[in-house]
Amino acid sequence: MALATPEGDLLNGIPDDWTRDGRYVIAEFGDRKTKSDLWELPWPPEQEGVRRKPIPYLRTPFNETEARVSQWPMARVYIGRIQTV
Repeated sequence: MALATPEGDLLNGIPDDWTRDGRYVIAEFGDRKTKSDLWELPWPPEQEGVRRKPIPYLRTPFNETEARVSQWPMARVYIGRIQTV
């Protein structure tokens, strides 16, 4: 995975899943300090001329990968893989 931040380069993330309402893409971005993190990327990234900012979803010292979003509308649940290596 290329090291990138969602603020700097949205194209270097690895998309994992969409939220149920289609407003966010959950994507993985690499970071030297926290390894692979999950971010919510707003879709579309720009709306009515205003750029919408990505939101950190899960940032830990571990690798968070293969995220799936619950289809249950009352909760947003991370189901995926967390690795220490």
